[in-house]
Amino acid sequence: MFKIKWMSGVLLIVLSIVAMLSSFAIEDHHETITLEIIEDRIVNYNNEVLRASEVIKNTEYKLYQANEDKYNVSTSDVETRKNLSYYPKLFKMNLLDDEWKKEILIENKYLEALDLYYSYQIMLEELIYRNNIVDRLKEELELVDMKIVEGSYLPIERMGIEVDIANEEFSIQKLVNERERLFLDLNVVLGYDLDTPLVIEGTDLSTKAYFVDNIEDHIEYVLVTDESLEKLLISYDLMQIELEIFEDFNDENRYDDYISKLKMDIELTEYDIKNLKSSLEYDVRKKYNDVLNAYDLLTIKEIMLENSRLDFEVVSTKYEADLVNHVLLLKEKEKHLLSEINYKEAVYDYILVVEGYKNLIE
Repeated sequence: MFKIKWMSGVLLIVLSIVAMLSSFAIEDHHETITLEIIEDRIVNYNNEVLRASEVIKNTEYKLYQANEDKYNVSTSDVETRKNLSYYPKLFKMNLLDDEWKKEILIENKYLEALDLYYSYQIMLEELIYRNNIVDRLKEELELVDMKIVEGSYLPIERMGIEVDIANEEFSIQKLVNERERLFLDLNVVLGYDLDTPLVIEGTDLSTKAYFVDNIEDHIEYVLVTDESLEKLLISYDLMQIELEIFEDFNDENRYDDYISKLKMDIELTEYDIKNLKSSLEYDVRKKYNDVLNAYDLLTIKEIMLENSRLDFEVVSTKYEADLVNHVLLLKEKEKHLLSEINYKEAVYDYILVVEGYKNLIE
């Protein structure tokens, strides 16, 4: 899991500014959200995860009961043999399946919460970006008004800028509304009451490149440890055990039909095992390819960010020398802000893709 580092400087100021822009009122009591808290809340408070834990307890009891009844004599010889060797393994398989489902659920919920967490960070940047556009448009409108007073512009010249301002203010309100929806979704996944006020701490953008020396090692590891494959192998063993039991007690061929069905199921399961192994190998290769693609995109966005920073510095220098007006400076600032947003989106996407790959191979 990724560790939190405290934000400082500009982004903390951004958090404060956007908090004032939002209609969401922070009450005296609120919950502060960090990456560590997200992990803890998913494991210990998410309702679906808690339910999965109860299912595991129920299956554990059934396994305990099956082991207690191993040597009990049942109403038939078949059931007596199944008590001894079949049912304990069946409930062990069910327990493995329930534990695997809980593990997958935790991983998916964590990724869902991470996506919401990082979406919030991007939302802050977009709000700042949109407000900068509104400020620049209002300044342009003031210049147009001056031209109208001078008589060089007609009043209709204001219309286009006013429409642009209205569109940007609508986009700002839409972002604020989406933030309320995001808080609601985050409350659900973290197991808080729906009306719990949240304060989401920022995180820095430092992330290490993730490369694999030998993907074949990861494929081999997954094929040995994957719970779904292990469950299928246990199911295959159970069918073999059941086949042996029914063949031993097949007096007068009374179980012929069921034995034929079992043999067919065993053959189909052999194909399922081969297909699942191929699917697991495909997933490992595809997800690692996604990691590489996300890293390439991140590299490109980093270069574009640096170029926009240099462009902004050039225009700033020209502005200080009175070679360009303030509106042109603001436009260049908007381009730089947009490059920052695109870069941060690439960082967050990369983090999520790497986390998804690690979930598969760890």
